[in-house]
Amino acid sequence: MNSDIRDTVVRRVDEALASSRAIAYCDESPDNEHPEITWQIFGLMDTNEIAVVARCGELRVGICRESGLVYPGMADRIFGIDVSDQQLAMQLCSELWDAASERLTDEAIRLRSRKP
Repeated sequence: MNSDIRDTVVRRVDEALASSRAIAYCDESPDNEHPEITWQIFGLMDTNEIAVVARCGELRVGICRESGLVYPGMADRIFGIDVSDQQLAMQLCSELWDAASERLTDEAIRLRSRKP
C-alpha cells in the first residue's frame, strides 16, 4: 500500500465523519511505545469497512478493509464494535504500522525535539 492510498483513506474517513456516515469506535488512543502517535478505529457505513487512522502531529495515515459482517449493517453497529471487526481493526493496525512506522516514528522524534 503506498502513501497515496493511506492518505486517501484519511480523506474518506474525514468525509464520512463530516456527513455523519462514520462511527468513531474509540477516542484517539496513544501508542504504548510512542505516545505522540495515536490510533483510532472507525466504521464506514456506506462501504461496510473498518478503517484505522494513526496520527502523529500533522501526519495522518490510514488503512481500511471491508468488514466480514453483512448483518447487522454498519449503520446499526453504533453501540459498539463487533468482536470480528475489532480483530480486523487490530490486523489493520499491524499492517499500517508495517507500512508507515518509519514516517510515524520520524514525526514523533521530530515532535519530541521541538518540545522545550
